[in-house]
Amino acid sequence: MYVADDFIMSNSILYGKVFSNVTITDDDGNTIPMQKKYTIDDSIYYSIKNTGLQTASEKFKNNMSKILNVTSKSFIKNNIPKWRLKFPGGQPTIMDIETKQPITYDKYKEKITEGLMSEEEAIVLLSEAFDLINLNEKANNKNLDDFEKTVLRIGNTVAQNWNIPLDIFYGSKTEKSTGTNDFITLAVDHYFTLLEDGFNIGIVGKEDYLKGEYVAFNKFNICHKDIIESANGIDKLTADGFSRNEINKLLGLPRIDEPWADEHNLTKNYANVKGGANKDGKQLS
Repeated sequence: MYVADDFIMSNSILYGKVFSNVTITDDDGNTIPMQKKYTIDDSIYYSIKNTGLQTASEKFKNNMSKILNVTSKSFIKNNIPKWRLKFPGGQPTIMDIETKQPITYDKYKEKITEGLMSEEEAIVLLSEAFDLINLNEKANNKNLDDFEKTVLRIGNTVAQNWNIPLDIFYGSKTEKSTGTNDFITLAVDHYFTLLEDGFNIGIVGKEDYLKGEYVAFNKFNICHKDIIESANGIDKLTADGFSRNEINKLLGLPRIDEPWADEHNLTKNYANVKGGANKDGKQLS
């Protein structure tokens, strides 16, 4: 059985689908095109149709990218210093202190700006004829709260769209959290149903399925189970008649090839009480 990376599917409705130009790729990136055409009888085809969710996801992604871009620009714009360089109206000649040569105002501004905008410590040589003023020195510069709130809103929306519990989505799950079970129930269970249906149609077939043969996934193994924490539950299952191998199957443990592991012992006082007579002939109820 191969997983196709790419293929062309016929558009037949009344007859089975035919798959051609099938391409298979391994884990190392090696690709091979399959010359054979595959029918629905020797293929398993999965399809999830939810154009509404796909359209909503695309619009959400586009809108949120624009909002993040605006938020980012606003943060950068409000945190970059703005300076005003005042010089006397007489337009005096400026001398470069390093070269002792005249320098233009634009060149002088570039030299000052280079020091002001440097990420490292710098000393700015300013002539007494000039006055340098920080225009937003007392302004309330923006922090990253707006950006973080926007990112958090995006995460919450994505998790809600795909029925993913927030503690699972953000990795903040605690020991008492039911997020894993909720995730399996709400977001994963229908995919298991889809896979089971595909295997039953493609592998088992209608005749054998009607006879009772079917493929089913054991979803108990998705959840991590601590064997120590489950000890009381295992003891109750044993007392209710479950064999050791049946319990091992539920826990995802290997089968034990011993006769005792397949024995069923009912230690609970579960029994039907029916009318009858004891050895003395008295009626029991």
